Amino acid sequence: MKKRITAVILAAVLAVTTLTGCSSSMSGKDAAVTVNGIDVTADIAEFYARYIQAGYETYYAAYMGNDMWGSRAEKGNNYEDAVKEQVIEDLETMLLSEEHMKEYKVTLSQAEKDVIEKSAREFDEDNALHNKNQVSGERKTVKRLLTLMAVESKVKKAVEDKADVKVKAEEAKQKRMQYVLFPYKETKETGKGLELSAAEKRQAKADAEAFLEHAKEKKDFEKAAQDAGKIYKEVTFDSASIKPDKKLVKAADELSKGDLTDVVETEEGCYVAKLVSLKDRKATADKKKKLIAQRKNKIYEQTKDEWLMEADISIHKRVWRSISYADLGVRIKQKEEKPYTEHMKTDDQTNTDVDY
Repeated sequence: MKKRITAVILAAVLAVTTLTGCSSSMSGKDAAVTVNGIDVTADIAEFYARYIQAGYETYYAAYMGNDMWGSRAEKGNNYEDAVKEQVIEDLETMLLSEEHMKEYKVTLSQAEKDVIEKSAREFDEDNALHNKNQVSGERKTVKRLLTLMAVESKVKKAVEDKADVKVKAEEAKQKRMQYVLFPYKETKETGKGLELSAAEKRQAKADAEAFLEHAKEKKDFEKAAQDAGKIYKEVTFDSASIKPDKKLVKAADELSKGDLTDVVETEEGCYVAKLVSLKDRKATADKKKKLIAQRKNKIYEQTKDEWLMEADISIHKRVWRSISYADLGVRIKQKEEKPYTEHMKTDDQTNTDVDY
């Protein structure tokens, strides 16, 4: 018999519906992962595994079907094994982050500890004992996992803050163009595009060429677009951009400020564009921030990989075999959603609310 349990994950705005099969035979004190002599116990491992599982089942189960966890993933694994591998690495990283706290001068403030304590207490108070047991949700387990997650987050930030990364001005520079498209597809009410006939495409190209000449005469791209009954769009870009179209980007990138492209014919239709700025300040600043963040994250990933490579790690497979995604399913729902009991009841189903 399978039962449904509704839960809210980690005292947040999420909820979980759990399909439960046979209870696990493992002890919560068994080691699930050992890193440099420190254990992640089975209760913490399961609680985190269910948290991750919930996201997958909520957002992907509808597309992947009832046998989502048995379906094939990369490297020949089934989907359950692939996700568990990532869960295990996450837990290893949490322990290693805790190990490197002093190196990066990371501590949890009293306010952060209070938030963790409050979340664990609310979870404990809001859920029936039986339901907490289904997800290894004892208060101390929740508190320990939240602590590990908080430490990992702060250590990651500390590693990134320490990273000295540079971004050259030319790397971040973003230009800005205005453009008009004469499409080769007619959009229907359904939102789908109907391909134009060859004659209609020739006319669209002729209209684009006429618009180009009019824009040159007017020297006002916006007014020329208005005269042609078209709505112009504006976009920032660099030489690596692929939107709105690679060919258009290449043509616009070669222009001087104020110049117009020729008619650029693509599969989507015919474009005409005007370069309005050689350096859009806001877009350039945003791109610089993005590049810095990417490079800092790359340094963190390299640092983390080094920690993992150098660590003495043991994975206790018996524990992980007992944590079955196929037998115990989890999904997320909004906290304000009505309990599952109001949606369905059958003779072989019982329903209980569990705040995670």
